[in-house]
Amino acid sequence: MAAIDIALDHEPTPRHQQASQRWRRATIVTGTTLALFLTAGCGGSAPDAATSPAPTISIAPTDSIAPTTPPPTPSASANPGAGGSAPDGRISRDQLLKARLDLPRWPGDVCATSQARLTAKGSGSPSNVLLGVEYGDVDRDGATETLVMLRCNLGEPGPAQVVALDRNAAGGIVTLGRVVGTGERGVQTMFAIDPQKNGSIRVQVGDHGGCCNYPEDWIQRQWRTYSFGNGQFRQTGGPTSFGPHPQSADLRISVTDVTVVDGSDPTTRRATVKVTIRNTGPRDVDEVHLNLYTVGGSMLDATGTGWSSCTGRDGRGAKDPTCVFGPLRAGQQRTMVLGIGYLKQSVGDTAMAIVRRVDHAPDRNENDNFTRFSLR
Repeated sequence: MAAIDIALDHEPTPRHQQASQRWRRATIVTGTTLALFLTAGCGGSAPDAATSPAPTISIAPTDSIAPTTPPPTPSASANPGAGGSAPDGRISRDQLLKARLDLPRWPGDVCATSQARLTAKGSGSPSNVLLGVEYGDVDRDGATETLVMLRCNLGEPGPAQVVALDRNAAGGIVTLGRVVGTGERGVQTMFAIDPQKNGSIRVQVGDHGGCCNYPEDWIQRQWRTYSFGNGQFRQTGGPTSFGPHPQSADLRISVTDVTVVDGSDPTTRRATVKVTIRNTGPRDVDEVHLNLYTVGGSMLDATGTGWSSCTGRDGRGAKDPTCVFGPLRAGQQRTMVLGIGYLKQSVGDTAMAIVRRVDHAPDRNENDNFTRFSLR
């Protein structure tokens, strides 16, 4: 089967500092951005490629491509005119940490890419953190190239990528290109690089960045193969998707019956909303997190007695009230009539209701995890 071209640049998977703040930010942009957030990780550090544990979940995906190898591409670093062989592209870890490199761009351009310095794991933010180094003849020119696993450190797990480096005829370090980056075909993290004798590169990738008490053994891991040809890296073997997660369920939310219960105050208004959350399965959900807020940023208060059934929620008067409850078994639904308070000047504004799992396990359909309603 023909190799599949993979785009080199991707928007970052949004990540959250606090659930309600990041969810608001994601939803204001687009529902698609929100859906990306629902499967993204948050605080913590990515595992080092050299010390990452062995795979714990390996799910056979529905899509994969048979291994192929593009024809050899003459190395840009070779100097055939001088009659010499290609320069040795083996660059030590110490040399990498001292060099200035031109790297493929990061989503959002947060970390430096022009004359960038690499830092050791755990260094400051934002920075290009060097997670792992491997070596192989990836352009099949007879000389070794260097493969580095990098993460753009944002104070929480940021985007990651595997990049191939070489030397030019003068001995300077040059970048061949990005092998694979997060955001490509469901990849959210990387664990290891395994160069092959035929010039291809196997990369162990995962479907979750690993954070926020997300169980390590829930991360689905796969080995995907990439090869260099015609000046770029393409996936030439292995799975192209992760498929449904074995821990996933499908939570759905709807809001109806927005009813004003007290409009006598000259500045504020109280209303109730009927919120229905359903778990269509296939797995039970231990705890559910519900969040209400306005898109425009005006204040919403939790009012009335409807919130008393929540096992955990923000205090009354808190902006963006939340409700935590559970369990919600597969096939069950829960309906709550919740009171909200807001300024009269907010009448007509759009509000949001979002549901997610507290344990951060993926949802099978993020597009029905949020809904909009108008303040009356």
